[in-house]
Amino acid sequence: MEKSKKLLNFFLGFNAVIQLLLGCWVLFGLNSLLAVEKMTYTNDLKVFSTFFGLCLLIFSTLGFMTMSFNKNNKPEAVFLSKFIGISLIIGGCIVIAEIQRVDLAAVDMVRGILITIFAFRAGKQ
Repeated sequence: MEKSKKLLNFFLGFNAVIQLLLGCWVLFGLNSLLAVEKMTYTNDLKVFSTFFGLCLLIFSTLGFMTMSFNKNNKPEAVFLSKFIGISLIIGGCIVIAEIQRVDLAAVDMVRGILITIFAFRAGKQ
């Protein structure tokens, strides 16, 4: 496997694990997450966090699936990698625009940029 694809798989896996862990934390440890972020619990927040946690788990699964496609040289891997990377960048921009939390957005944006760069490089190989 070429170097770009190996690095792409590394960043996809890293991102998928982070999303898996965060999704589980949101679903099963909401109170501790709220304590870390100094937020208060509400029933509306519980509903929102349930959907958000499930979305993180789905996106994590997509990352692992994309890694598998990449290892098997399926053309869908490059498209899905670009989708994941660009989605992270857009999500980071929305976080900055809507809640002005660069600290939360920066981590996702850096991962998104790295995934996108290596997805384009892997697509050229």
